[in-house]
Amino acid sequence: MAAFRESYGKLYELRSLASDIPAIALTATATHLTRDTIVNILHMEHFVEIKESPNKTNLRYVVHCMDKKAEHEEYFVWLADTLRKERQNSVRTIVYCQTINYISSVASFMLQLVVCWERTI
Repeated sequence: MAAFRESYGKLYELRSLASDIPAIALTATATHLTRDTIVNILHMEHFVEIKESPNKTNLRYVVHCMDKKAEHEEYFVWLADTLRKERQNSVRTIVYCQTINYISSVASFMLQLVVCWERTI
């Protein structure tokens, strides 16, 4: 299990203190192995699993692998242009990064663009 999930692995301790209280575990991207791990770690017995297909007509899932040394502008110019043109009417976009530091860097880059645009209005 990844280091940041270590504390999740100890959630069963809370469940042991209040085993009669219902619990819920939610995930959007877990593999079968990960779901089994969650069930085992949380000591979930007699649970109901609800699966919903992620295939929705109004959602799109796209993966772009990015060179860590590349400039943000190389990869996010499309998003920056969309935000500049559409503003609040832009389609909702989720950017996933592997580390908190990297997403912080991307967010700072996007914020700088927004501030620059606001000054030109």
